Amino acid sequence: PPLVWKQAIPFGWNSYAAIAGRLNYTRYMGALDFIDRKLAPSGFHSGKVLYHNLDGGWQRLDVNQLRDAIAYIHDLGRADGIDYRPGIYMAPFTYRPSATDSPSQDNLDNFVEGSNLKYRFRDILLKKPDGTPLPTLDGSYPLDPTHPGTKGRIRSYISTFKNLGYQYLKLDFLAAGALEGVHWDKSVE
Repeated sequence: PPLVWKQAIPFGWNSYAAIAGRLNYTRYMGALDFIDRKLAPSGFHSGKVLYHNLDGGWQRLDVNQLRDAIAYIHDLGRADGIDYRPGIYMAPFTYRPSATDSPSQDNLDNFVEGSNLKYRFRDILLKKPDGTPLPTLDGSYPLDPTHPGTKGRIRSYISTFKNLGYQYLKLDFLAAGALEGVHWDKSVE
């Protein structure tokens, strides 16, 4: 039978809709203040729960800014009883080169997070039978979901998010994990 969700609907604000590629710490904190002062008091929540989600581009914030934002989110809403919760974004099966890179500098030689410097991004890309990477989708390279480097990266991010205190994880571009290609695990076709 279908699983039943007994909590408040995950409802809130997502940074990409309004800020997109212009995300930075000041803009994010300003949005939190605006939502707390103007929107939450007029019913912008679900069951007294409100999520503040960092979407694509959250990597522009350093770990101290991420921690500060989470602490600030937890301090919001105490007087009116709204439970503010921090959320974050991940595209587990894609690699998007930095927006500051030129198209000829895709940083495919960068080491993969969570791989202990064992793999570079070019190692974990999903490839065609001739060994060349699949084309980018919306500016992102598809990753091989069976590769140990991809799996380590996913574990690393999720562990970091949990340790920082995020309570909601938006997963995006999941279709990239279902693309056909040559997989590291040869039992996957």
